[in-house]
Amino acid sequence: MRHCMAAALALAAASLTGCFTATPDRALTHYDAKMPFSTLAGDDVVQLDVYLVERPIADLCINREVWELADEQVLQERKQVLEENGFRACVLGDSPPDSLRAMLLSERSCANPRRLRFHAGKPTQIVLGPVESRLAVPLHQDGGVTTVDLDQAQCLLQITTRLTDDGQIVLQFAPQIRHGQQEGTPHPVQEPSGELRWGPQLGQPTETYLGLSWELTVAPNSYVAIGTRLDRDDTLGQRAFLNMEGLRTQRLLVLRASRALAGGVPGEETHDRSPPLALQAGWVSARGTAP
Repeated sequence: MRHCMAAALALAAASLTGCFTATPDRALTHYDAKMPFSTLAGDDVVQLDVYLVERPIADLCINREVWELADEQVLQERKQVLEENGFRACVLGDSPPDSLRAMLLSERSCANPRRLRFHAGKPTQIVLGPVESRLAVPLHQDGGVTTVDLDQAQCLLQITTRLTDDGQIVLQFAPQIRHGQQEGTPHPVQEPSGELRWGPQLGQPTETYLGLSWELTVAPNSYVAIGTRLDRDDTLGQRAFLNMEGLRTQRLLVLRASRALAGGVPGEETHDRSPPLALQAGWVSARGTAP
């Protein structure tokens, strides 16, 4: 009996540890996304398909082919500040390049696609990379340079949407870093009786860098790509999208934005792909503010 209990405890401990590819929760895949939604639909609801592609560093597709066919000029005056901090972003239109599309459908390159739904105006967080024991980089913003130096740091991207009168979707992006140890903050908790009380809510401090923010206005069902520049060493963009330890890999975030109106899934294309094993659930987790 003791041997069985020890084995069970060992398996439980193994499930709580591991590398960045652990699966703490079940990912939402395109297969799951075809199931009907019972809630969260309406005129102000945005649907976001999220893909985090991972390839060897300097992969030809995510460093050249994607950007040759993309529109980076939509960034206007924000393009310079993004380049200085190692980020790049573009609009791909309603059809990504064939080479990128193949990666989006590949479990090896994109293990954990997700479909998110949230109300316009409610911020959502996308995790870009693993936790680093220390992250120290200069930030170029507001005409000057400051240094970020944080322990137990993880790069995220906050996304907030706005709907225009002519039916387009405005995507607002702001880099974030979640860091340090979890802290308990007072949070209202409702008892089954309906009575409210204050209880602790665990969370980590999160820094939001509005000086590095940008926005893109897209038509529904358009694809957007966000990545890093290999010629911008020692930048936040590189730390967010490059893995320089162990297997040297590079990531590219691809988003597809659409309207989530009641009565069906808008403009969804057919993917001949079985549900992937959610080997990298922590890579593309999302936090949305409840309506």
